[in-house]
Amino acid sequence: MKKGFIYGLTAIFAANIIWGVMAPMLKSFLNMGVIDPMTLSALRMIGGAILFWIIDIITPCINHNYHYTKIDVKDIWKLIIASLLIIIGTQVVTTVAMKYTYPIDVSVLCSTTPFFTLLLSALFLRQKPKIFHIAGVIIGFVGLFMFVTYGQDDNNMNASNPLIGNILCILSQVFGATYLIFFTDIIKKYNALTLMKWLFTISGVCILPFTAGDIFAIHWAALGLEGWADILYIIILGSCFSYLLLPIAQRTISPTSIAICNYIQPITATIVSVIIGVAAITGQNSLATLLIFTGVWLVNKN
Repeated sequence: MKKGFIYGLTAIFAANIIWGVMAPMLKSFLNMGVIDPMTLSALRMIGGAILFWIIDIITPCINHNYHYTKIDVKDIWKLIIASLLIIIGTQVVTTVAMKYTYPIDVSVLCSTTPFFTLLLSALFLRQKPKIFHIAGVIIGFVGLFMFVTYGQDDNNMNASNPLIGNILCILSQVFGATYLIFFTDIIKKYNALTLMKWLFTISGVCILPFTAGDIFAIHWAALGLEGWADILYIIILGSCFSYLLLPIAQRTISPTSIAICNYIQPITATIVSVIIGVAAITGQNSLATLLIFTGVWLVNKN
């Protein structure tokens, strides 16, 4: 087995475990009621931007082959729109969704991006899907419908409105798919560190005017040790380190391998959610998850 393949597999495996653990951790953190979803999202973006800038500054000292990449002036407007889609449109909306629904639902629904990528490709890029792709979308949408319509309120687990939460989560995946379809040029043009640095910086600047007052009003002492551990995990691992692991996998292993490893995220989220008591497994969400996983497998099939 080639060393590059092992590195890539390890990277995507680690990234999905990080994201899988982050879902129930995020729910548990929001349940504390110290920081609201919008303010937490702002902290993620600002914290992520600072970390990416620091890494970008010190990387040339460690890797002499690394060079700073300048952003073309003509790409600035693309970066602004891209940041609104992939950072604010996905992270903020998903975090707000987590307030209303279960982390298992969020984690499973976050794996549905391929459905919307396929639909947008067919609609705007005139790419013709194959029969099994269409079948995958249909099966997946049945699973989505089950999640949206059969979710029940559970105040004991702070899932006050799963219907709204799940719809918001699906909307965030539409934003993510739109980014992947229409901004492939800047994705290919700039390295991951440069791209993430600017996307997080722009989104942080955009959201700060709406959340600055809430950030300064945070009662930090109320977070406690557990709260600080949660927020550091969410910012350092969930919002920075995992995004640096992804391009390692994309360069060294096949898209099919990446797609298969993406199932690790909802599985991890389910296990951790049940252990810490922020969600429960039911027959309905199990069947819906199976349908979505089957649909994603068919859509990703070559």
